[in-house]
Amino acid sequence: MSEYEVRYIDRTLPEPESVRDALADVDEALTDQRLLRLCRLLYPAVRVRVAYRPSGDPEPVAARINVLLDGLDAGHEPDLAAFAEKSGSPIPVSLVGQYRLGTHAGPESVLPLEFVRSKRTATSELADVLRQTDDGSATELRERFGLPADFDPSGTVEIEDATRLYLPFWLAQFGGKTANSERVVAFRDVGWVETDDSAREETWLSDHVAGDPALLSRVREVARLDDPTPFEERAPSDTRDGTESRPDDETRGSADPSAPVSGETDAEPPEETDSEITVPDDVELSVSSILETDPERDFADVGGMSDLKETLRELVLKPLEEPEKYEKYGLGVTDGVLLYGPPGCGKTHVAGALAGELDRHFLSVSPSDLTSKWVGEAADNVADVFAVARANAPCLVFIDEIDAVASDRSGRMTNTEQQMVNQLLTELEGASDDDVVVLAATNLVEDVDDAVLRSGRFDERVEVTPPDAEAREAILEVHLDGRPTASELSLTEAVERTAGYAASDLELVAERAARAALADDADIGEAHLLSAADEVETSIAGWLDQYDVAAEGAADEEGVRRPPGVSLDAEQLLDAPPSRDFAAVPGMTETTTALRERVLDQLENPEQYEDYGVDSPDGVLLYGPPECGKTYLSRAIAGELGWPYLRVTPPALAVEWDGTPEENVGDAFEVARANAPCVLFVDDLDALTPGGRGASDRGLSHRLAAELDATPSEVFVVGTTHLVEDVADSVLHAGCFAERVEVPLPDEETREAVLREALDDRLLGDVDWDVVLEASTGDNVSDLRSVAQSAARAALREGEAVTTDHLVEALDAVGQSVADWSERNRYADSEYGSDLRTVF
Repeated sequence: MSEYEVRYIDRTLPEPESVRDALADVDEALTDQRLLRLCRLLYPAVRVRVAYRPSGDPEPVAARINVLLDGLDAGHEPDLAAFAEKSGSPIPVSLVGQYRLGTHAGPESVLPLEFVRSKRTATSELADVLRQTDDGSATELRERFGLPADFDPSGTVEIEDATRLYLPFWLAQFGGKTANSERVVAFRDVGWVETDDSAREETWLSDHVAGDPALLSRVREVARLDDPTPFEERAPSDTRDGTESRPDDETRGSADPSAPVSGETDAEPPEETDSEITVPDDVELSVSSILETDPERDFADVGGMSDLKETLRELVLKPLEEPEKYEKYGLGVTDGVLLYGPPGCGKTHVAGALAGELDRHFLSVSPSDLTSKWVGEAADNVADVFAVARANAPCLVFIDEIDAVASDRSGRMTNTEQQMVNQLLTELEGASDDDVVVLAATNLVEDVDDAVLRSGRFDERVEVTPPDAEAREAILEVHLDGRPTASELSLTEAVERTAGYAASDLELVAERAARAALADDADIGEAHLLSAADEVETSIAGWLDQYDVAAEGAADEEGVRRPPGVSLDAEQLLDAPPSRDFAAVPGMTETTTALRERVLDQLENPEQYEDYGVDSPDGVLLYGPPECGKTYLSRAIAGELGWPYLRVTPPALAVEWDGTPEENVGDAFEVARANAPCVLFVDDLDALTPGGRGASDRGLSHRLAAELDATPSEVFVVGTTHLVEDVADSVLHAGCFAERVEVPLPDEETREAVLREALDDRLLGDVDWDVVLEASTGDNVSDLRSVAQSAARAALREGEAVTTDHLVEALDAVGQSVADWSERNRYADSEYGSDLRTVF
């Protein structure tokens, strides 16, 4: 957990002094118990805003209610309902910057509980519950979520947004001479002593803590109030060499950024460790928090990733082990390596293992270690980092999220940012001469400043991809090691179901499986793993298309069927039913409503339409400007239907798959038919069958049209194009695409929803949405996601929340891709298009 990671709380708590004073009266009144410990506990919750039409009103006006879902998935929704009202205006906080995480600080200690349920999972589960509720179970639903009496689940109900937040509580532990006299009390206001209605003991949370041995153990690790050692002396010091803390340490957060969230006591290391670290004069960084001497891990501790490890051996290890041999061939030591790829896939873990493999000290820094609100201090921090590295050479320096430190300077930069980047460039130039190897990590290479990327700074760039099957199995084995597992536990099915998961997702799968086994009082078995794999969603869904990886690898109960004579690998081709549905689509209300009314309702209620002589549709053609969400909607359609998903693209037909494009089209449809019911997505029809301009084009068009005509009703075809007129007539009139739905440029509702979703896990400050939405007219979904990323990076560099100015400046910098679309005028003139001339 890092300092710039921000969460929200629904309110602040009274200060420790007032709490201790109030509890003193209770302490004195008790005969066999005394107040031993006091700390804050942060309970995770997902706040979902639900819009509905109140019942009992002939012309109801839309109302909104906040619902709190249990972030631990422990079933405490009825208890959390009391806090839902104040959660409507959550307060952003830095978990490290404003709280003393850990157990060393006595009544200042804070224990945050990790989220078990993702925001997407929680909202999806709530949507399912709302859809399945009838009049008979409506009362139970209202009681469970604290919904008002006029809430009618059978009416119009829509989930508008969701936010992860923490509910803060004070936790007091009382104890006596015997273990059974121990008592834990959770409360928010000290008025619970008087048992009034406005301030009470939260017995549900008290019971939860008392009944969780691991959590209770964390509470018992909090420093006792009667310990004669002052809390400030017991807390970890900011430096090991005795230098004074910086003036702005309070704004950075008084907790050590490396303090474990698990609540283990972060005690001062032994004295002999200090002698292993050399701190140069005038260095004011907290060296003990960023420098790890002799890391006790190496490549053997990295699950799978054999290709990545071999690449690092060739690029870094061997040149350092055999310098003479490489110099003989004019190959020097690699000065720097940039690791890039999706988040959570192990870049930081691999960097630490490489340091252990090299037997070097490991110095790891993040943007929060370098950036500063003081002019010139960021550049000094960069210089200090490399000064420490040189003083403790041989050393490996790892710069995480280097794009946040040295972003692409094509945009505007503050003077402080320029100084920091220039200092970084200077330090990188001479790093290799000082026996310092530099690794850096980023999600996207193009987000890093060109000067940092040029030869001599980061000679090599290595992609860290989502773990393959071998790596997933090894990662699961690592996280199951030391936990009770069933004899002869098979990981095969769990590995298949987690295709496209990041390493961090796999860790969560293992943890969920362990929790489920604990609840069953049993060893972890395959059923626990498979259930956890189904509950946990990949956190890198937006990255998977470029890796040709399915987001979920599970097939249906009968297994994926590979029809005879088909050369394509059906198991790799077919994705499990996506978890995404229309409730997970940001905005696009008009489009999803049209799809539901004109397409999905007929598929889900065929008998009703058959009575009126209306056949269920065989497919739908989605058309509209580029990057407006057509592909995203195709997956949501499959999610709504709960059907497996198969995607066909022009590059796959022509390049990626063996065989001719015509043969590959036939094979893809064969796989879809063999695994029906199934959604078959044919992307870019205008590029796939461009009006039959050549013999090969005509052959492909005719084959595709024939396959469409032969497709049974259990295979629903979704096609996309920019302009309907550009699709070959034989394909357009095949019968599957009688229904045609425009996916236009996002309207105001959709633009706001996309920006909010993209900025969900960041610090969102005071934003005038009217100004932002007016400035974003004409942006497509891709533009908006780029704007969100750019605004978030700018806010992060400044150490501020994302504001209106950040978003407007990002909108100006990103531009509007549809404005430069060569077919814009043709689309405006099309019978099926929208008049884009009114937009630009």
